[in-house]
Amino acid sequence: MMTTQFQDSIQDRLRHAVQASLPCQAAPVQLALGALLSAQQEPVHALIACSLDEGDPTLHVGAALDLVHIGLQRLHARVDAAPETAGAAALLGTAGNVLAGDYLTSGAFKLLVHCNDLAVLQHVADAITQCCELECTDMGRAEAKASARARPMGGAAARAGAMLGGLDEAAQTLAQRYGEAMAAALLCGAAEAGRASLHAAALQAAQALQDATGKTRPLELARARLGG
Repeated sequence: MMTTQFQDSIQDRLRHAVQASLPCQAAPVQLALGALLSAQQEPVHALIACSLDEGDPTLHVGAALDLVHIGLQRLHARVDAAPETAGAAALLGTAGNVLAGDYLTSGAFKLLVHCNDLAVLQHVADAITQCCELECTDMGRAEAKASARARPMGGAAARAGAMLGGLDEAAQTLAQRYGEAMAAALLCGAAEAGRASLHAAALQAAQALQDATGKTRPLELARARLGG
């Protein structure tokens, strides 16, 4: 079973990278970053990406995707939640959340500059666009599923790790499936139906990736976070 050393190492490196790119101390920004930089939370996309490759370019891609995800989710929470349950996102109001999201996005671009692979950047850009489209479609829809919105950027994180780690196209495709499944399982809503199936799918995708490539960390990460 994976120890906490890997996750702690990734989180420490991510914290340093994000703080260097986003020095603003304004309350909306710090509230938005609180979830990502808290020791109690998981940098989901950075962990997924770095389970394939631990180099700095991969870490920066994962961190950038985490920043975009936070910005989108805070705005989604602001729009969807009832006033009495929306928490900090509601207190900031739509304008505060939009401004914080814009600042997080600018920080994500700064982090992506560290990756000089244009093919990786194209995959990341396409995934962010797809995720934004899904967020826009789902806002205000009670039946919308967070797991579906999570898949594009999770897949991009894993494919980026596979590409930057030198894996071939077939392995990159398996990695993308693993990333999509992991993000869906880790980021699905607490009350979302089918959580057990999402967890099982992520474990199966991680096992398939290990069988094909010999890389053990994706399955270790899936078991550590999802059980099994």
